[in-house]
Amino acid sequence: MGSRFARLSSSDLSYLRFETLRSPFHFGSLAIVEAEPLVDASGSLRLAHIRSRLDRRLGRLPELRRRVHFPGLLRGRALWVSDDRFAIHHHVLEAEIAGPGSETELLDTAARLCGTLLDRSRPLWELWFLRGLSENRMGVLVKLHHSVADGMAALAIMGSLFDLEADAPDPPPLPWSSVAIPGAWPLLADNFATKLSGLGKAVATLAHPARVVRTLSSFGAEARQASRAHSRAPRTSLNKLVAAGRRVRFVRLDLPAVKEQAHAAGGKVNDVVLDLIAGGLRELLIAREEPVLGLEVVVSVAVALRSSEEARD
Repeated sequence: MGSRFARLSSSDLSYLRFETLRSPFHFGSLAIVEAEPLVDASGSLRLAHIRSRLDRRLGRLPELRRRVHFPGLLRGRALWVSDDRFAIHHHVLEAEIAGPGSETELLDTAARLCGTLLDRSRPLWELWFLRGLSENRMGVLVKLHHSVADGMAALAIMGSLFDLEADAPDPPPLPWSSVAIPGAWPLLADNFATKLSGLGKAVATLAHPARVVRTLSSFGAEARQASRAHSRAPRTSLNKLVAAGRRVRFVRLDLPAVKEQAHAAGGKVNDVVLDLIAGGLRELLIAREEPVLGLEVVVSVAVALRSSEEARD
């Protein structure tokens, strides 16, 4: 028996517990679009109009109107609740890119904005319009917390928030009203029922000793492997504590050519990206005159934990 409330999963809750300014758990997506449809005759961003159009679409995106609520002692895990003070102007914002407005300044501005944590008293997302980019263009930056969505879920949200065609009509607005936060007693009862159900599953598992042994053996092997990998961490200029103040840069690739190379080798685009990153790290270390022969660098790669079926649950 699961909770009857929208409780955060253990992984989503860990994103919030371990998040720091040095290690944020939101991700960003940056696009470059034509500026002309978004500005008025004076060249100013039509921010009020943009906010109004986006606000009408949020009826189809309840996850963007929810905030995290920590219910307190004995009332169970944090849960998603309606933000009764939701205001679109807290989430759809604008910023100016420093001159001369090249893509380098755009990336620096995006990195600075992504370097701040999302306000936990509100829904965990922001949409920034970055003005001042050269050649009549504009940057659009989305910040979305991993506890709200990842992978396919994030793509589903973006697909509902934006149009794929110019001048597409707005979808019919859906009514939305805030739902009251559950009281203390319903949360206590729900937490007790959930814990009781979990205890029942644990007892049922213990009734099969072979299954318990396999699970513990697998966990032990993974823990030993992780411990050995950590103890062998090589001494390189890359092996340092993560800090705030990241710089963002990009390379341009021909997507059809990347797909062709990936498929020819029996892989996918992601495999080519990982290969490029590994090769780039090698070239960086060589440029710094650090040894690479026999060097093994352990890195982590963000993955989607929700399946496509779970993307909008």
